[in-house]
Parts: sequence; structure tokens; C-alpha cells
Amino acid sequence: MASALNIAMTSIDVHGGYSVENLQKDLEAPLESAKTNPNRTHLVFLDEINTSPEIGAFKEVVCDHSLKGQMFPDNLVIIAALNPHRTRHKTDEDLADEKDEERNVTKHYLDDLDKEMCQLVYRVFPLPKSLQTYVWNFGSLSQHDEQQYIAVMTTSTWSKKEFVDNIEDLKNTPKVLDSLKLFFINAIFTSQNFVREKLKDQSVCSLRDVRRANTLFLWFFNNREGKKTRTSVIEAMILSLAQCYYYRLTKSQRKEYENLVEQLLKKLNTDIQFGVVVENEQQRHDIFFFVFCVRTQLFAISFYRYVRTLDIPPGIAKNRAFCENLFVMLVGLATKTPTIVVGRPGSSKTLAMAVVQSNLSSSSKSKGLTEMNFDDFFVVSSKYQTHSVLLCFVQTMLFVSFQCSKLTTADLIRKRWENAVGFQEKLKLRFSLSLFFSANVDTTLCANTNRAIPSKKQSGTDEKEQKVENDAEKTQPKSNRSVVLWLDEVGLAEQSPHRPLKILHKLLEDDNRQIAFIGLSNWRLDSAKMNRMVLHQVMQPDTKELVATADEIINEKLEGENANYQQDLSIKVPKIAELYNSIMTDHEMSPFKFDFYGYRDFYSLASYLKYSCQMRGGVSRELLVEAVMRNFGGMTKEQTEEFLFPKIAKYFYGNVLPKPEIIWKQFSPLHLIRNNIEQSRDIKRPEMRNIMLITESPVMWKILFDSGITTMESTEVIFGSKFAGDINSTIYLYRTIEKVRNAMSTGKICVLLKLEQLYDSLYDILNQRYQSVDGQKFCRICIGGESIRCRIAKTFRCVVVVSRAEAFHETKNHDLHTPVAFLNRFEKFFLDPSLLEQYSLDPLWKSKFDKLQKTIAIRFSDRLQLKKSALFVGFLERYTYISLLINEATSRKNESNEEKKYDTDNEEAAQEVQIDQIVQNCLRMLLQNTSLQILIDDKKRQRDFIPYADIVLTLSLYMCIHIYIFNPTYTYILYMFFFLDDTSKLDVLEREGANEKNEQVLIKVVTHDFQLLDTHVLRKGNEAYVITRDDLLNSSYIPKSVEDLTTICTRLTKDTKQVSQTTELTEIRFKDLRDFVQETDLFTYVFDFLRDVSCVLKHSVLVIACDPLMSESMLMHYLHVQYLVEKAFVANQKSSNETKAIRPKRTFVMLFYSNRVASPSKGQDPVLTNPLVFNSLWKHVFVDALLPANSLNEVQINDINVFEPQSLTQIQKRIEPNSFKLLADSYELALNFINFGRRNQTEFCDEIHTLRTYLNADPPDNGELQEVLNGRLQDVLLDTETGATYCLKTVLKQQLRERGSLRSEFMSNLAQKIKNLLVEILCVIFENGNSLLYRRQKDERIDNLFLRILSEPKIVRVTQREHREHNHEIVPKDDIPGGGRFPFSSHLHAFVSSFREVCFEVYERMKQDIRESLVEFLIVQIHTSIQTSGLKISLNRLSMDLIKRLLHDVVLLESSGTLGLRRFSKDAHVYNTLVNHVCLFVEKASMEALQKFGASKETKRDFSIPKDKQQEEKEDNTRKKNKSSIRRQQRRDP
Repeated sequence: MASALNIAMTSIDVHGGYSVENLQKDLEAPLESAKTNPNRTHLVFLDEINTSPEIGAFKEVVCDHSLKGQMFPDNLVIIAALNPHRTRHKTDEDLADEKDEERNVTKHYLDDLDKEMCQLVYRVFPLPKSLQTYVWNFGSLSQHDEQQYIAVMTTSTWSKKEFVDNIEDLKNTPKVLDSLKLFFINAIFTSQNFVREKLKDQSVCSLRDVRRANTLFLWFFNNREGKKTRTSVIEAMILSLAQCYYYRLTKSQRKEYENLVEQLLKKLNTDIQFGVVVENEQQRHDIFFFVFCVRTQLFAISFYRYVRTLDIPPGIAKNRAFCENLFVMLVGLATKTPTIVVGRPGSSKTLAMAVVQSNLSSSSKSKGLTEMNFDDFFVVSSKYQTHSVLLCFVQTMLFVSFQCSKLTTADLIRKRWENAVGFQEKLKLRFSLSLFFSANVDTTLCANTNRAIPSKKQSGTDEKEQKVENDAEKTQPKSNRSVVLWLDEVGLAEQSPHRPLKILHKLLEDDNRQIAFIGLSNWRLDSAKMNRMVLHQVMQPDTKELVATADEIINEKLEGENANYQQDLSIKVPKIAELYNSIMTDHEMSPFKFDFYGYRDFYSLASYLKYSCQMRGGVSRELLVEAVMRNFGGMTKEQTEEFLFPKIAKYFYGNVLPKPEIIWKQFSPLHLIRNNIEQSRDIKRPEMRNIMLITESPVMWKILFDSGITTMESTEVIFGSKFAGDINSTIYLYRTIEKVRNAMSTGKICVLLKLEQLYDSLYDILNQRYQSVDGQKFCRICIGGESIRCRIAKTFRCVVVVSRAEAFHETKNHDLHTPVAFLNRFEKFFLDPSLLEQYSLDPLWKSKFDKLQKTIAIRFSDRLQLKKSALFVGFLERYTYISLLINEATSRKNESNEEKKYDTDNEEAAQEVQIDQIVQNCLRMLLQNTSLQILIDDKKRQRDFIPYADIVLTLSLYMCIHIYIFNPTYTYILYMFFFLDDTSKLDVLEREGANEKNEQVLIKVVTHDFQLLDTHVLRKGNEAYVITRDDLLNSSYIPKSVEDLTTICTRLTKDTKQVSQTTELTEIRFKDLRDFVQETDLFTYVFDFLRDVSCVLKHSVLVIACDPLMSESMLMHYLHVQYLVEKAFVANQKSSNETKAIRPKRTFVMLFYSNRVASPSKGQDPVLTNPLVFNSLWKHVFVDALLPANSLNEVQINDINVFEPQSLTQIQKRIEPNSFKLLADSYELALNFINFGRRNQTEFCDEIHTLRTYLNADPPDNGELQEVLNGRLQDVLLDTETGATYCLKTVLKQQLRERGSLRSEFMSNLAQKIKNLLVEILCVIFENGNSLLYRRQKDERIDNLFLRILSEPKIVRVTQREHREHNHEIVPKDDIPGGGRFPFSSHLHAFVSSFREVCFEVYERMKQDIRESLVEFLIVQIHTSIQTSGLKISLNRLSMDLIKRLLHDVVLLESSGTLGLRRFSKDAHVYNTLVNHVCLFVEKASMEALQKFGASKETKRDFSIPKDKQQEEKEDNTRKKNKSSIRRQQRRDP
């Protein structure tokens, strides 16, 4: 229309990945043309605008005639087309299929809109309301109109010259020809309506199907062999109808359609039946199958002959699904009709495509096809020989493949399509050049022989010469060569958020299609895509077909003796098929809500039975059970025994199954995995499926190495890297692919973990239908739009590790569910710990495991109520014991001639001795990872292991020596303890680090201590440990020189004399794991550290610190890191062994910060911790604290037992040197719990600061106040009931924090107790102005009284009350206005007054017998009570002025009580006058009483007259000098 109206038209195809930027770019040309030619109308046609999410932009273009505010010229006309927004109607079969699909395919919806769109006939976006007013509903064709269209299109096809020229016999019978044409028109019209009715969708069929049916009819008819008859026309019509309509239907719908077409055939009075022509029955020879061959001629052969002629690899069953796939694909390739094959996983889609590709390739083309004149669909090899000249033109077959995934974009598909079209154009160009070159050669040859090029008509050659010419003509290059684009797993792209498949609308609409297109999918796509292609819906096989398929697999190529087993296996096949059907249909008893198994499992079962039967020489029940366990495994022990074992019993054992223990003993997961890997080395075996390990814990895959099934050298483990630089990195993805390729080409075992982004690209590898070229097997790996060809060695094995939650679809996150199509490609094995505990490759395993459990129960008999995770840090339920025993067995294998130690003829006794020793070694390794509080609180006082004190260096009192005494039946272990001096080392590096025997050691250290480690120097004798940090983001390990370490030591110790030439330096380098950006950085760093020989240090230590676990993703990351370290370690050892180089002493430590595991509250997830899994390459230990106690002024407790008096005495001795530090650290904390009320803040701050100076390292009073406070502290801490011992016992019973060492918790409790003490003491010091009396009066007598009274616990009492909250603050008393004049006078007065009431009671009771006066009696009694109270200090010999100070304070204290002076406090002058007079009165009365009392004979010896002031000062100075001398001596030698 545009051409007729002279309108310039631009057509723009819109799709799901179409963006506003694409629209702007596509409109640039028509906009420019419209502006340049304003007098001409320009039309822009936008097709399917509502398929793009940018519907708002199209609304602006259509309604507002602009884009992003830029107005369009008036001569630019916009016309848009869109698909209807219509809900899809579903038939009962559709609902059943959808329900079955939902069991196996997790629907992924981006949002609610995406979910709604999936229910539509076309995936289109809703239109804006403003755009809806512009919509004109074209509607659909009426029945009459559609029939007219069909008649016109069919008439046009039957009028073509290529059809008319081939119906010479029918030209004379126009009525017959018209009846055939009318039949075809009616058949197409009826087929259209039938499909719409059955599929409940008007859009499922369109005029595209009509055009397609006519095109296929013409191809089938013109390529018929022999004379074209009426039968040929009927068969061509039937085959075209089958290709367009029949193959898209379900099984029941096919039968209905077949009957419908046969009713129409009866009107033609023919005996031809639709089913006879279409059904793929091998026994019939009148079923024709057509393929493209030489000289555009078709060769009609029976289907059976065709299948036999194809070069089909052994082990492939030629069942209905496989043969239908072959037929539909080859017809689609020959006619360039876009074709999609839809079927469940295992329905031979990819297999058929691989066979087609192999048979049409010149390098692997079957000889049978060549003999039958079958040529490659693509031009591959052409030999042209003219006379004596041989011209060879070799062209490559081009199957342009594309592996779809959830990450596929429309741009990737478009580029792949353009790539295929480019190859097609190159083929045409090469063809043209070859013709031109061959013509020139012929002309030259004729010119040289002086004769012209003869023509066929002019040449007078005989028949022989004519035959030669015809043969030469056949070998000339052909022009009709094509390229095919193969999209695999198309359904995965449907789940892509980019909606990439919309681009196919435009690409598949091309009438002049240059390339062929084949798509494979596990489920149907939407109608807009499906009606642009021929759809083949693969039928699910019934029991008969399963039996026939298994028979064909088993009976193929059985010759000689092997043929004798054919009958036995054939008898078992029906039972095997029934077993499979029972597994697949028993949804009620199935442990899964989806199809965990599929066709591939059944086919692999038959293939494995055939192979095992040949290897073992017969069929047995055990063989059948093994085959079933291999191909229908993957369940837990409980699930297998409840679901699978009853079915095995029913079909193989007559419902009498042996005990499960017998089956598991032979066919445990480890046995089956080992058999699979061992059989991969058998050249005669068929392709064994790869392995999927399903685990409950991410660490359990390590059992492959620990059990000896595989080794580091023969295995490549590839992780989905969580390093920051590798996440979403294309470079890392290609590096990973290169690792897979290397493993494939070298025949290694490739273990894949958390590589979901790569699994979609490995479907071709996992299908195991490889291409064979020159004896080598190849497959492809597809990434994005690229396809990488890879060679595969026979021994290659792929092991994919997935979690139970993902494989069993137990996780709530549906995106993490393992696709069913992926599951079906593997032999699945669940590493059930309950099975691994009982069954292993070791014949003594059960005895060892039971003995280990019994030994641990005896060792920790007082802790049986606790969970194992509370005993052993990081204990992984059940698997820790498994890894422990396997690790010990592996370590023993590495020791040469270990068994020669037992000189005994009693094999059973020798095994018992071996088991005992292994169990004791396992116990020792468990003790190395036992929680410290368990060992400290050991009631049995078992000293079989001294816990590690720290990671670097510590001092300990004990050394434990293990003495093994062996006899033929028992093993005795004696533990001898020796007290050592403080030079003994029992830290991790000394006990477990590198030594002369093991130059390089790997250690995993777990700790709860989150102490930040900075540059530090630790000295011990002639050794210096220098802790350094490397915070740089580098990938190369650069060791520090001796000069660098010496400089660090000098700078930190500030003493050059401490570092001498004879000092042995050890660098301990700390580096955080997060500093490594890529996995290659870590590997290089560790490898450089292990192999470095440039450093002259005898020993170097590298510590990689790992953050606490927060998720399983982090755990997998740490496992990745651990493997990289192991890989570097093994590579370095191999290199050193080859070069015989001296390995320097290197200790690598992987430090795991771990949170304590507490019992989670209801509804909370348990706290993750680093799992305790042992490995033969690593030493695994738990350390409570990182740094030595003395470097942090803490108390070492690792060797303490609270039930040993000797240990408790030791801890008290260790506290004393740290008490000064504890006091200073607790001072600020204690102040927070004192409320100073309305005191002057400035004066109060001065008091606090002044007192703080007396607690510093260099106090102004030479530490006298510190000594007094320390004495009070020691009195509290040495108390066996409430002191330090009590603190330690309390820590062992209380709920510990998630982070922090037990030692720090103990120190925290000590600090709390010290704080409580200090709060009360400080409150006493600050009350009544006592703090202003110390060192403020310039009177040493008062200073001495201050210290002496403060040191007396009976005068200055403390309650040790808990002070944990600020609302429980203590307020210092201010009972003495203006402050006291005598130190602690209120406490001294309270102490003396405490005896008054008792003395009064005695006097009242005995006053009749007392001669003295009341005053005399009270003085004598109170003095006697004081003397007998056991005070540490004496208050005698006080000077008169000091007594006056005390009496003044006492008067003020009693002013509000006994004296009642406070009622005059409103008048300060009166109050002060009264106080002074009372003080004078009390002083006089006291002196009189003292003089009278001093004259008494009974007490004269106990009293002394106050001394002269000068004499008292002299004695105090002497005493002070003596104390200072002693204190200086203690500081020099603490």
C-alpha cells in the first residue's frame, strides 16, 4: 500500500528487550528523511509495541506525536500494531500438564505484573488509558474469510511451475486434481479449527500455519522418488499436515486428529491411511522419510532402513520420541522452517540434535548415507577432479549453537543470529569463487589441448564417457548450502528478566530466510512465539515403549558369550520398567513433591545393567540392586528404606528383601561413588553419568579426598568465588571455564561448588553426547553468545555438589531450587551422616566408630547432658567423628610400616590394639578442640591435655607426657605431670608449628577472642616473636628482612641492648582475608610464602584472619580459601620434591574468629560457627586467647582446674602482680557509680584528678596509697568463698558472651569485683572531705593515719555489693559540715560506738558488783573490746592536736543526734559558737577521764601518754624510708 501511494515507509519491530534508546536510534533516519523532504509523506510502522516494557514512550510517540518532548514533523505518520491483551484459556489436559510442570519447574515471576502476563495468550504489557482510545480492534478472520484465504494460498501453491511440471499424469484428469486440491483446502481448514478447539485458543493457529503447510506440501511432493502419481500427492499432503498440526498435539488429541483426517480421506476413495504414513513403526517399509540429497533429488526409503543407515552411537535406543525428533528436525533443516521441539528432560531432544549434527558433518558422516547418495546438509567437503587436476575445496559445517540461560538477553540472540547469517553469506561467496575457479581450469585445459569445451548435446561420446561426465557433474559444488542456528534450553531464557525471546518475532518472520532454526525447550512458550515455528510436542513413553527402549539398549551389539546374557536381561526388563513407573507415579509415598527422577535415570539404568552384565558375566539380584541404587539414589537413608527398598523387594525379591544393613554394607554412597570413578577409567564402558553429591553441610564433599576416593593431584575443585573482585567478573568466569576445559582435556575429576551461573553452560557436557572427530570426543561450553569447543578425555568426571535444601527443594527461596532438568543428568548420592557413621570403605570402620563414641562418653561422663557442640568448639553433629576417624586413617597410611610395631600372631588382638591407638589419637585431637571451660571445670581432674594458652607464646606450670604401653590385647596410656619453671612453652606455634621433622605446617585455629592484633614484640629468652600486619591489597608475599625486624624490636622495646646478633627472630605476619580481592591474589600470596627462600629467618609464620561466619555463603568462601591454601601447599611440596630443594620452616595459620554457640531462642536460627572437620593436611586446634596473658596484664588460666587446691593457690599468686593494673583500670569505671550530689563540680573534679595521680605508674606518694588499696584488694581476692576463685567458678557457670576469651571473661569478673570494692572505698575516701586530708595538710602524721585507717577493714568496711546499673549509685556522706579534720573520723567513731551498746548492757546486768563509776567502767570495757577486736593498726600514742581533731569531728557527727545542735544550724554564728564550746567541754572531760583512767593500775600498762610531736614525726620518717626501700626492690624484681 505504501508503495502504491508513493509513501516512504519504515518498519520497526518491537520486542521485549526494546528500549527507549533503541526507539530513538530507529527513528533517527525517518525523522531526518521527513525533515529533508517536507512535501512527501513518511510512514513509520511500529509492530507489537505492547511487547516492550517502555510502553510509556510508545504512548508519547502515538498520542503526542513526539519523543522525549521533541515534536515530529507533520509529514511523519505513525501507525502502530499491538497484540491483544487476552487471558489464555486452558483445557483439562493443559491444566494437568501445567500441574505436572509446576511439580518440576519453579515459576519465576519478577513481580505481580509479570505473573499476570504469564496467564495471557501473548506476553504483553497493559496499555495506558490515553493510548487505549487510539486502538482499533482488527479482530480475527471469520470462518468464511479464513477458508477463502486458505483456498487462495493453496491455489497459488498448486499453480507454481515446480508443481505443475511434475504432475504430467494428472494434467489429463483435472477433476482428480481439483478433488485433491479441495481435500487439501478442507483438511487445512479443519486442522486449524481442530487445534483451536482442543487448545482453547483462537491465536494458536494463524495464516502462518496455512502458508507453512503449503510450503511443506510442495517440498514433500517435489522431492518424491519416481513418477509423481495421485498417491504421491496424497502422501505429501498427509506429511505436511502432520508436520504442521499433528506433532504439536497430545497423545489422545493425535488419535482424534488421525480419525478426523481419515474421514476426509474416505471422500477421495483411497486406501491410504493417515496413521500408516505418519506413525514411526520400524517393522513397516512403506513409511517414507525424505531427506535432502545429491542433485536436489529425494530418495524415499523406509524408516527402518533410514534408522539403520544413520550412524547412531551405540547405546542409543531408537524409540518413537527419538525418531520423531530426527524426522521433525531434518525436515525443518531441509526446508529452513523454524522448528521447536518441546519435551520433558530426557526425551532425546539434544540427543537427536547431536545425531543430526554428526550425520550431516563430513568429518563424521556415515558411509551408509554416502552410499545412498545422502549428502551433508551443509557443504563440508567437495572434491572436483578434471582430467589430471585435483581441486579440493573444504568447507566447514556450521551448526551455530547458542545455550540459553536465565542471563540471556535479546542482544545476545540477535548477535548470534547475525553471526549465523554472516557464515551463510561466506558460504555463498565461497561457492561462487569455486565455480569461477573450476570454469577457468577447464578453459585452460581445453586451450592447451587445442579443443573446445564440449557440450552434452554436441559431444559424440559413448555411454562410458557420458557416465564419467555425469559423475564429474555430481562432484561439483552445490549452491543450496545453509547454516542452522541451534538454541538449546530455550525455556531457560523465558525466565530471564530481559525477556530476550521477543527478538525471535522479528527474526523468524523473514520470508527470505537465509538460515535454518532449531529450538529445544523443556516446556512450551507463549503463542506469539509458538505460531512462528513448527512445534513438536514429544510424547511421554508408556510402559510398552519403556520396555522396548530398554530392550534395545540392552540387546545392542551383544555377541558371543555376551549374547547369552541377552535373554536373562530381557526377562528382567519388564520388572525394571514397572519399578520405574512405580517410582514416578507413587506421589503419595514419594518423599519429593516434584519429579526427582526422570527418563535419563531409567535409560542409564538399562545401560549400566548391560555394561555390568558383560563385566561380571551374568545377571544377579545384587547387580539389579546396585544398578537401582546407582541411578535412583540421592535420598536419605530413611527415605531410601521407606520408599525405594519396598519397591526393590516387590520387583526383584518377591517382597522378601534382605536386611537393610546387608544392602548398605555393599552399596553405601561411598562404595557407589568409588565404583563410578573407577569405572570411568575402563575404556570399554559406556558413558557413565557424572556425579551429584547432595550434602547437609557444605564441608562434607571433602570426604572424597579424606576417604582416598580421589587425590589433590587428580582433581580440580572449582568454587563460585566470593572474592570481591571475582563476583560478577567476566574475567573470573572465563578463567573458570578454562579450568573446566583443562580438567576435561586431561581427564581429571572436576568438582564444582556454587557455580550456578555456569551450570546452564554445561548442559552439553552433562548430556554426554559428544561429537567424535578423528577418534577424539568434543563438546561445547556456551557462555552468553559464545560457544567454546572442548576436547574431553575418557576419564573425565564431573562432580557437582549441592545442598540438601536446594536439591530437595526444601528452601523457601525458589530461585535456589536445583532445576529438575539438571538433576536428571547425574547419578545422585546423598552423603547421609547416619550412613557414613555405620558404613565406610574401611572394614574396621564400625568397630572404630563405636569405640570412639564409647571412649568419649567415658572421658566426659560428667558432661553427658551437654550437647557435643558445647564440649567441642565447632562440633558438627555426626560428621565431626566421621572426618576425625577418616583423617586418622589417612594419616596412618602415610606412615610407613606402622603395623610392624605389633609383634603378635593374633590378628584379632592386633586389630584391637590398632583400634585403641587410633581412638586415643582421635581423642587427643578432640581434646585440642575442647572448650576451655570444660577442661578447667573437670571434676575428674584428668590432666591428659593442657589447653593452648594463646597462639603465640605463653608460660605454663605443667607439662604432660603421654606414655603408650602396648601388649597384645590392651593399650595403656599413662599421663605424667611435671612442674616446670617459667621457661616452658606450650603455645600453638611451639607445639603444633613447623619443626625439623615437618618444615611446613598448615594449622586451623579457632578462637572466640576478637583481640585486635597490631605490631607487637614478645620476648622469651634469646627468642623474639615479632608480630606484624600487612594491610596492603597486594598479591605478592614480601618477607621482612632481619634489619626490618630488628628496627621494629628496637622501636617497640626502646632498648637496643635487648636485640643482639644472637637473638633468634620469628616473624608472625597477620593479614585479613578481606584484603585479597581475587582468588589468584590469595593463591599467589600463600604460594610465595611457602616457597620463599630469600629470607634468612629460620621460621616464618603467616596468619590469615577470617571474620566470624554469618551465613553458609561465608562458610563456602572459607572452604574455597582452605582449598586454595591446600593447592598451594601441595604444589610447593611437589616442586620441592622434584628439585630436591631445602624447604624453609613455614607455618601457615588460618585463624577463624568464631562466635560462641548459644542455645537459640524459639524462632531464632542457630548461630553459625566454623565447623570442626578434620583434614589430613591441616592441624585443627582451639585457642581461648590470642596473645599471652602477661602482654595484656591478664591472668593465665589455661592450666587451672577449679577442683585442684594447688591450681587455686597458683591463680591467686598470678593475680598479685596484676592488681595495680586492675586498680588503675577500674578507677574510671567505679566513678560512674558514685553520685556526688550538689558538690562544687570544679573542686570535685580536682579531687578526682588528684586521686587518679596516686594510681598512676609514677605516683607522687611513691605508691603508698596503691599499696594500701592493693592490700584491701588482696584481702578480697584471696577469700576462698568470695574472691578470685569464686569469680572463676562463676564464669564457668554463667552464660558467656558471643565474643571474647574465657580469660577475658574471668578478668571482667575480677574487674567487676574490684570495681564493687573500689566504689565503696572511693565513696569512703570522698565522704566528709577525707580525700582533702591526704597529702594536703603537709602533716605526715595525718597522711600515715589516712593510710593506716584505710587499710583496716574493720574500721573502713566494704560490703562488696553488686553495682551494675547507674540507678544504683552511691552518694558519699557529708555528715561533717565543712569536712572532717581527722581521716575517716566517721568510720572510727562508728567503730568505737559499736561497742557502746554492749557495754551498757553489761553494766546494767553487773552494776551491783561493779565498784567503778559508769564512766570508768565504759572506758575500761570499750578499751578492752578494741584491744581484743584484732585491729591491724594501733591508735595509741596519738598527739593531743590529733585527738582534738578527732573530738571535733565526733561532736559534729553527734550534733544532729545526741547533742541536738543541728536545730541551731539556721544561725551559723550561734551554731559555730555552740560547737566550739561543746568541743572544749568534751576535750576537758576527756583529758580528766584519761588522767583518771591512766592512774588505774589495771590498765596503766595498756595506755600511754600522748607523745611529743617531734618524736612522733621522727619515728614516722624512719618507717617511711624502710617501706620505700622495700618497694623499690619489688619493682626491680616483680
